[in-house]
Amino acid sequence: MTDTQTNETAESEPNREIRAAEAEQASAAADTAQDGLPNLPDVVDDAELNALVDAAFSEEPIREGDILTARVSSVDEMEVMVALGQFEASIDLDEFMAVDGSVNAAVGDEIDVFIAQTDPELVLSKEKADKLAIWNQLESAENNAERLRGKITGQINGGLTVELGLESTSDAPVEGGIRAFLPGSQVGIRASRNLGQYIGQENDYQIIRFNRKRGNIVVSHRVIEEEGRETLRAETLLKLKIGAALPAVVRNLTDFGAFVDLGGLDALLHVTDMSWGRVKHPKEIVQAGDELMVQVLRHDPNTHKISVGLKQLSGDPWLRVKNLYREGQVIDGKVVSLTEFGAFVAIEDGVEGLVHISEMSWTDRVTHPKAVVKKGQTVRAAVIGIDLDARRISLSMRQTQPNPWVQLEQNMDIGTKVQGAIKSVTNFGIFIQVQPGIDGLVHVSDLSWSDDIKDPTAHFQTGQELEAVVLSIDAENQRLSLGLKQLEKDPWHDIERRYSVGSHVEAKILKLLDFGAIVELEPHIEGLIHVSEVSIDHVENLSDLLSVDQTVEATIISVSAAERKIGLSIKRRQMGELSDFNDTGSTPTTIGDLIKEKIDIDSLPSGSD
Repeated sequence: MTDTQTNETAESEPNREIRAAEAEQASAAADTAQDGLPNLPDVVDDAELNALVDAAFSEEPIREGDILTARVSSVDEMEVMVALGQFEASIDLDEFMAVDGSVNAAVGDEIDVFIAQTDPELVLSKEKADKLAIWNQLESAENNAERLRGKITGQINGGLTVELGLESTSDAPVEGGIRAFLPGSQVGIRASRNLGQYIGQENDYQIIRFNRKRGNIVVSHRVIEEEGRETLRAETLLKLKIGAALPAVVRNLTDFGAFVDLGGLDALLHVTDMSWGRVKHPKEIVQAGDELMVQVLRHDPNTHKISVGLKQLSGDPWLRVKNLYREGQVIDGKVVSLTEFGAFVAIEDGVEGLVHISEMSWTDRVTHPKAVVKKGQTVRAAVIGIDLDARRISLSMRQTQPNPWVQLEQNMDIGTKVQGAIKSVTNFGIFIQVQPGIDGLVHVSDLSWSDDIKDPTAHFQTGQELEAVVLSIDAENQRLSLGLKQLEKDPWHDIERRYSVGSHVEAKILKLLDFGAIVELEPHIEGLIHVSEVSIDHVENLSDLLSVDQTVEATIISVSAAERKIGLSIKRRQMGELSDFNDTGSTPTTIGDLIKEKIDIDSLPSGSD
């Protein structure tokens, strides 16, 4: 079914009686002679003919389909009697009943009546006369482009139904009401697709199509808006200058901004021009129908594209930053955004600062800001940097609290013993928690004096409680060095006194290497017997002369406490010749040294201990 058919169906039913009345008018016209007088019935004599002619010319002729003025002669509970010239007829009381149940008729009232029938009896209708009057006025309104007041009463396919005749913008109101069709495209210049939201609204309408025969009326509110919009457009163009502040009405929102009506002209209010602060969606700032003041930013006279701004009327807050904020100042702000590297905090509308993850905690290793703060949370932070050119403010949450590393450095002396649980074990050492958020590292080199721990994971486990000694504190770089071996006395601290060069000792062979034998003098004290110091004779294979766990007698030939090294010689112990050694003697390590040493030894006299 087409829109026109739908409209005809919707509109023709309340007007069926009117069309019947028009048909009666047409029938009455057929009974009228060409001279405009009613056809007279056949008469018997001249006297009767003369009486009829006199009656015809003495008062207004009564014809079916006419609308004549009658006078109310009586009113009772069932009917209203009206006089029409020398005739009198009754009209059903229902045609005079108002909505509230009252009767709109009194003796002596003059009313318009419709001549529904003259033969065999006179039948009158006030209701049909009223409706025909409405149609006459509606036709006049169409011809004269009058505006009629109407109320939207319902929704049908393709548009809305409007009850017209509530009142007219002309001096003479339209009485009663009649349904008209309002197409969806004619609701307004910017009509919504949701037509149901307009039900109940009252507006002025203009008839754009009228068919009395079919009982169809099509109206438009858009033509009225367009007429007024052209007037506003001309006025707005006179005021449209860059920088001008103009009133605007928000028409609709998009993801990137809002379209506003400046008065006959549309303009774009982009989301970036709504606020100096962060705006995720335009609906956070404006809503459809809002009235506001905007500033004209751009205008292309050729395309009539206009851009306006809202924030520009409040001034750039960054121009005040220099005078309002300084480094070291503590402020409160709301977290507006989280990123992988930090949190953005709104200090005021349009001014945000960044709290980098490194500035969120003195002690915790923050991998993501969400572990510390959440969006919308109010935080306290200190200003640590201001870059006006880049519009950046650096903030620090941790600097509003005492630095525990500085306190540690001030309150803990080097050499202090601490105790804590192992937080983690790595191949280069172990981390021990000395207090919440502060871990100290025991490097692999500080695990044992003997350097026999090469892989800490084989000797320690997470959660193990240990005691350690504070070796160093670097508050600036947040580093704490600890030691385990320092809990014991360094066996090398007086090594040169205990093992002087030339002294004879017993040593246990721990390991055989290509270049010599590693021996143990005492726990944590090891030395080296170079292959050249094993025998006076040339040694091809150490295992031919020595074996692991074998105890040998040797002479100390070098001692270095700084390098933690001791050199021993079996052959010199056997020879008993000490005169060629001094306090800084060393084990020959080159072929030249060995040759020289060989010559010197051969030149010495033989002897024993």
